[in-house]
Amino acid sequence: MTRFSAIAHTRVNYNYSLFHQSLLHENNGDDYALRHLYSLENTKVLLTKWGWSAEQVKVGIDYATIDIYKNQVYLHISNKISKRGQLIKVRGISRFISKTDYVNVLIERC
Repeated sequence: MTRFSAIAHTRVNYNYSLFHQSLLHENNGDDYALRHLYSLENTKVLLTKWGWSAEQVKVGIDYATIDIYKNQVYLHISNKISKRGQLIKVRGISRFISKTDYVNVLIERC
């Protein structure tokens, strides 16, 4: 399992598309292109498009888990987080996202 920023990772024994295989590097720490595509910055833009306020994005983004599958991306942010020993309720999300959404955000940001 490859670890990226925020707990994002790919699955070792998964059959990825040719596009995504070209982004993977034999040294997992060098998967810069894949990390750039599914970055927290791109996730912030998607959350904002879906109606999240700036404060909700700021609080939740550090707890995002991004799982990259063959045909889609799974984004999860728990609605309860532990901060300084206290359980805090935040806006959560748990859904599959099209890889196209991430690519479109990257293109728009460039």
